[in-house]
Amino acid sequence: MRILAFSAAILVAVFSLANAQGEDVVFVQPPSHTGPYGEDYTFVCKLDLSAGPLPSLVWQRNSAEISNDPGEYIVIHTPNAANNSVESRLTIVDAQADDKGAYDCKHANGNLGAFTITLDVYQDYEVKIEGDTVLEEGVDLTLTCKVDGSATTEVTWTKGSDDLPDDDRYVLKANNTLMIMEPVLGDAGVYTCTYMANNMEFAANVTVGEPLDLTGLKSVKYTEGERARFECSSTSKPKPTITWTKENGTLDDERFETEEKMKGQTFISTLLLIGVKMSDRGNYICTANNGVDEATHTIFLRVRDRLAALWPFIGIMAEVIILIAIIFIHEKCTQGGDVGDDDEDDEAMEPIKGGAGDEKPNSDGEGDVRMRASKE
Repeated sequence: MRILAFSAAILVAVFSLANAQGEDVVFVQPPSHTGPYGEDYTFVCKLDLSAGPLPSLVWQRNSAEISNDPGEYIVIHTPNAANNSVESRLTIVDAQADDKGAYDCKHANGNLGAFTITLDVYQDYEVKIEGDTVLEEGVDLTLTCKVDGSATTEVTWTKGSDDLPDDDRYVLKANNTLMIMEPVLGDAGVYTCTYMANNMEFAANVTVGEPLDLTGLKSVKYTEGERARFECSSTSKPKPTITWTKENGTLDDERFETEEKMKGQTFISTLLLIGVKMSDRGNYICTANNGVDEATHTIFLRVRDRLAALWPFIGIMAEVIILIAIIFIHEKCTQGGDVGDDDEDDEAMEPIKGGAGDEKPNSDGEGDVRMRASKE
C-alpha cells in the first residue's frame, strides 16, 4: 500500500526583498514536498516587481541552472505584463533518491537573491496481509504479512489500536505469520501489520469477522398509493454496510428513502418507497458487506390495484345477477309449457259431434236396444 506523506496543507511562503526601486516579493508554493519515489512534484514560484522591466525567473540546484528536460524536469515560465510579474513552475518528474535536496528560485539577473524550496522523497513499501479473514469458531486462523512481496522483513502486529491480546492462543510464527488458535467471536476485529523504514511507517490492515448473516422477508404486498417497506437485518460482527438496488431498475427516484438502526445486537436497514405504483413491482435486493464477507437477499414486491377491495363485491353482485336471470328465464319457459298442456286437455274433453243418423248415448242403453230391434 502506497503511503503519501505530503504536507498537511498547501502553504504559501512569502519572501520579501528590498531594492532601490521599491518592494519586490517572491511567492513560492509549497515551500517543501515530502513523498514516495516515482511521483511527480511541482513547485510554483512567482515574482512581483513594484516597478521596472518585466522580470524573469530561473531555477537552480547546487548553483546550476535547471533546464527544461521532459524526462527529468519540466520548467514553464508564464509572464504577466499587466501585473509586471512572472510565474514559473518546476515539476520534478519521477522523483528518485538523487532528487532529494534544495532547489532555488531566483531573479535571472541575481539582484533579488534566491528563495529555497526542498524535496524529500523516500522509498515506498507495499505492505500486504494474506490469509482467511472469515472467523469460524474452533478453526485456526492464519494471517501472513508481506513487505514488497517478501515475508522475511521484520514487522509488528496490532489489533485495533492496541498490542495483540496477552493470550496464548495468539502465536507469532516465522515469516511474519500470526496464528489465532481455536478462535472465538471475541477475536473479531481489525488486525494491522506495520513495517518501519527511514523513521516512517508502512502498514496494512484486514478485518477479521464471523460469516455474514442477512435475513428479510421473501415478498411484501402493497396497494397502489401506499408506502412500501423493505427490511434486511444482520447480527454479524463487525456491523455490515447495507446497500439497496432494484433488479433491472434504479432507485434514483426521490420516492425512495433509506433508514438504519440498531435493535439490540441486530442491525436493521430499511428501504421505504413512497406512493407505490404498478410499475414498482419487482425484486428489490439488499447487499451487505462488513469487510470480511458479503451476502445478498431479495424481496419481491407485489402491487395490488387500487380497486382490488371492490373486486370480491363486484364478483358476488355478478353472481347474484346471473342467478336471478337464470331463475327468470326458467320461470318463463315453465309457464309456456303449462299453456300447451291446458289446450290439449280442453280438446280431449270436447264432445264428438256425429252425423244426423248418429244417436247420442243414452245412459240406460235405450238407443242400443232400438237399433237392434230395427235390424231384426
